[in-house]
Amino acid sequence: MDLLLVRHGETDFNKEARVLGHTDCPLNHVGRSQARAAAAVLEKRQIDSVCASPLVRALETARDIAAVKGLEVETIDGLKEADAGDLDGLKVEEMHSKFPEFVKNWKEDIGNTPMPGGESLVQVQERAWKATTDLFARHPKGTVVAVTHNFTIICIVCKALNLPISYFRKFDLDLGSITSIKLNAPEDIVLESLNERRHLEA
Repeated sequence: MDLLLVRHGETDFNKEARVLGHTDCPLNHVGRSQARAAAAVLEKRQIDSVCASPLVRALETARDIAAVKGLEVETIDGLKEADAGDLDGLKVEEMHSKFPEFVKNWKEDIGNTPMPGGESLVQVQERAWKATTDLFARHPKGTVVAVTHNFTIICIVCKALNLPISYFRKFDLDLGSITSIKLNAPEDIVLESLNERRHLEA
């Protein structure tokens, strides 16, 4: 399976550098442009299925991609962004002042430290990887577009490459970017591209 992981386009929360977990923010005008750009470049690819996180910013991005291929969007809960709990909507400085203990623990153990009232990255990785292997079971020879989120994509990439979740900090994904993984089998995986963004510069 060729798995094309698309990060959703920009929202106002992204623009304002706020923590964005399960808060349902729609795309802003920049995000809509990024979604159209991703759709335009993916229109040239053979695509068998388009799926997405059920959060509206991912769904809106996915619908633009599905439309150019004449496909419907399947929603998959496992592709949701990390549940940021009480951090949702906070700016970095607010997070540091309100939850200093969490910030300390997060720096020491980024994988197993749950966000206050939310998930840990290990939990995100477990559900996101299950979603990935379920897609492989259904489309072993196909090309699947999965529109999802920053934490979710990086957790999938770390799992695919057998990297510790602490490597999360070494990855950076642009809004509207595309990351491509080839799954020959759940244990035979190649990272073909990371953070493709040339289509966003056009």
